[in-house]
Formats: sequence, structure tokens, C-alpha cells
Amino acid sequence: MRRNLIITLFLTLVLVMFVGCGKDQTDTEEVTPVEDTEEMVQEPQTPGAFENDLIRVSLKEGWEVFDDNLDQGLMRIRNVGDTGGTGPAIYFVFHGEIAGKSPCGTDPKEAVTKFAEEYNGSEVEEVVFNDVVYYKTVFDYEGPQVMMQTKLDGSCIHVKLAGEGAVENPDIQEMLATVSYKLPAPEEEITEEQMDAEEETAEE
Repeated sequence: MRRNLIITLFLTLVLVMFVGCGKDQTDTEEVTPVEDTEEMVQEPQTPGAFENDLIRVSLKEGWEVFDDNLDQGLMRIRNVGDTGGTGPAIYFVFHGEIAGKSPCGTDPKEAVTKFAEEYNGSEVEEVVFNDVVYYKTVFDYEGPQVMMQTKLDGSCIHVKLAGEGAVENPDIQEMLATVSYKLPAPEEEITEEQMDAEEETAEE
């Protein structure tokens, strides 16, 4: 199925980007997408605000979020009912703290630059969607596609635009402008006063 080939390629490219930049191997485990069949089509989603455990986005009319394997940090936004995977889509892969793993140490610009060199991508450019800075390259695989990466604290997020007309699709551009990520809350630093208070409590 062409859709599975696209996802498999995406995951392979993401692994190349991580390993090529010295990423800790513990975060490069295989991610297995859910088999996309007619029987697994999700309930229709209302256009407008959508959120799950990892992301918030405002969906345009005719689009839906499909959970390829959210537990492993893999999801996409596609045309409603596009089970064949031929239409335009936004693919996401989440690594690091946002996916409940150890902090991501990959430099996004370095990773995308290396990817562009290896896969004949365009010159890497910095783009901003909803105050999030991504590094982007355009490459060709059965048509033009976009690979982007950002790093937010200890979380790395890969975004790929693929499918017919995805690169210039106005709905995709508008939805990207609404995407925000649900990063884990930073751990609070314990002050000396708090440590002293805890020690006093333990001695009582």
C-alpha cells in the first residue's frame, strides 16, 4: 500500500537524521504504524480546535487527525477518509521528552542539513509557524515533499508534508500556523530553603 511506503520512508529518514547526528540509540527504536483500513476509519472530527496528548491544532473543513501509533509518537493530519494515502497530509514523529523518553539531543538545523545533503534536498531554510522555529528542506520522492524539524527543550519534532499537492496546499499552511505542542512541564528546582525544610521534617 502506497500509504505504508510513505510512512516507512518517513520513519527511515527520521532515523537517518537522528543516527547521523549522534543521537542516543535508545531513542531510535522502531515505530510501527497502525494498518490503515476502511474498518479503522475514525469517527468524523468537527472542523476547528482539536487536541490529543501531544498536539493542538485547528482543523480545516474536510481534514482529520489519524492516529498511526500515537503511543509511539506517530500521527498525521489527512483528508477525511483518505485511506489510500494518495492525498496531501502532514506527518508528525515525536521524540524525546514529549514522547515520554529521555531528552532529545539532536540539533535540528544540523540534522536537516545532513538530510538535505544525502537526499538532494533544497538549501535548508528557517521557517516559523505559530512562533515555533523549524528547519526545512524540500526533496523529491514521487513528487515534491517537505521535511522539517524543530527542537523544543528536550523534545524533537519531525514534520513531513507529502502526498499530491501537499507542499503548496493552502489548508496545510493554515493548519501548520495553528499547531502547538503539549510539552511536559519542566521539573521544579528545589531551593536550599526547601531542602532544609525537608531535612528538618525528616528529623522530627
